Amino acid sequence: MSRLSFGMSWSLLALILIAGCGPANKTGIRADDQGKTATTDSGPSVVKATKVGPTVGVKHNMMAEVMHVLEGVSRWNRRMSMAVFKGFEERYGIDEELRPLLKKVAFARLELWEKGWKSQVKRSFEQPFGSEGLMPPAEADHLSRFWQVVLAASEPAALKRSLAGVLEPADAEALAEAMRVITPKVVEIIKGVPSYQLAAGDLQRMLDKPAVDGLLAQLAKFFGLASSDLRFTVHPFWLPASEASHAMAYGDHILVGLPEGKRVGPEQVALVVAQITRRMMAKLSAKQKVLVTGRFVERAGLDSKWPDRLFLVEMLADAAGFGLAAPMVAEGPAQVPAWPGDDVNKRLAEATTGLLRATLKSGKKLDGAFAIRAAKLCEQVRAPKPADFVDGAMVIAQEPALKPFKAQVQRWMVWKFPLNRKYNYPLKLDYAPGRSVLMMLTPRDLGSLPKRFAGRQKIVHAFKAALAVLKKHKGVIVTVPRDSRGYIFIIGAAGPKAMEKMADTFFAQKTISKKPVVID
Repeated sequence: MSRLSFGMSWSLLALILIAGCGPANKTGIRADDQGKTATTDSGPSVVKATKVGPTVGVKHNMMAEVMHVLEGVSRWNRRMSMAVFKGFEERYGIDEELRPLLKKVAFARLELWEKGWKSQVKRSFEQPFGSEGLMPPAEADHLSRFWQVVLAASEPAALKRSLAGVLEPADAEALAEAMRVITPKVVEIIKGVPSYQLAAGDLQRMLDKPAVDGLLAQLAKFFGLASSDLRFTVHPFWLPASEASHAMAYGDHILVGLPEGKRVGPEQVALVVAQITRRMMAKLSAKQKVLVTGRFVERAGLDSKWPDRLFLVEMLADAAGFGLAAPMVAEGPAQVPAWPGDDVNKRLAEATTGLLRATLKSGKKLDGAFAIRAAKLCEQVRAPKPADFVDGAMVIAQEPALKPFKAQVQRWMVWKFPLNRKYNYPLKLDYAPGRSVLMMLTPRDLGSLPKRFAGRQKIVHAFKAALAVLKKHKGVIVTVPRDSRGYIFIIGAAGPKAMEKMADTFFAQKTISKKPVVID
């Protein structure tokens, strides 16, 4: 394709997307402009409803459309949906010009993902989950920086320069060339979708509704943020009819999918508000993120299979978007979208909606007390198991006893306080009153430790109970709830082989038992 014909295709796509979309910025006036008269060339105009929430502008973005299709066709992640690839391949095929470019794009895209996955969070005893806890990070990761550059580019050719430092020059050139090749086909796809150009205007009107605007203002206050400082840009993008609508945020740019054949509705509003909620969480202070993460995890634990997943983030985002925002724009109950995710996610979001609604109404802000209340709801929906409290725990044991436990986890991130060191254990526990503690102990350890925990009767009693069991059995787990939050897991074993079996037993437990767990 020549430069001229490519430029014509790009202009055509611009016309398709811009026509009928209306203004990209939020309509109406902000609270700090209240009372001012809006004017036009023909004189004063009627003042519209006061806007109190963040600025949310909706506009189509050509680069977002092309990049999304390119990602789907490249199949860079083999677990991603096949819908975009299948629809494109059936319609156009994958020709010899595009095939090698797709391979290069897939490798570059996978590398971006791996850079984010491999980035190391600096942890410490005081901040066991890093300087921002497990909340959305303030700084953009590699993938987010990539997408922000793509969204800001005027055309694919500009990416060769603007992606410097984000992609290798050869990868940036391959990406730009692949976008050049695929653009006319994206133009043709979107041109054939009835009323697609109206999506941005329709979504803008829904987000501008006073109820939604007021909700976003309340959420900003809840997170301790000023609405006047918050600006988000929303980009609708095309999806095949068989693909479920979804959204993602790259910085303060939010992409929301619109399946072909469907009009913008409450589901897109819910997805956008959920992503805005996540972005607000990203803007919290690091100190607040650490506090909220700690309080929640100490009470509800983590998903041991995905230890970087904080349930609280999903609970708040889904409750804000699907529990509160969607009903505000739905014409009736039948139009309210279903809760997202699996059964646990749905029940967590549903349970959180009432708590969030009441908290927003009261004007209170997110703090440690709210995190604990949310964690209690999480416990009711999803009973935590012992393994959910391993990440970030304190460990009292000798190294040989730890080996079978370390072998059970993908990441062993604990703070060790060996028995052969002269630690003041009660003082250590008091320093972190909600932190869970794992003790892997021999009969000899169980006999000597009561002296080092003098005055802590619950713990001393548990030591004696575990020792009594070991006189008849090979292994035992005794769980002691801490006075504030978290648990002390006392794991006793008669020997190395028994300790290996105790590690298997510990990680296999589905719930936290109130009674001793015994093995023979």
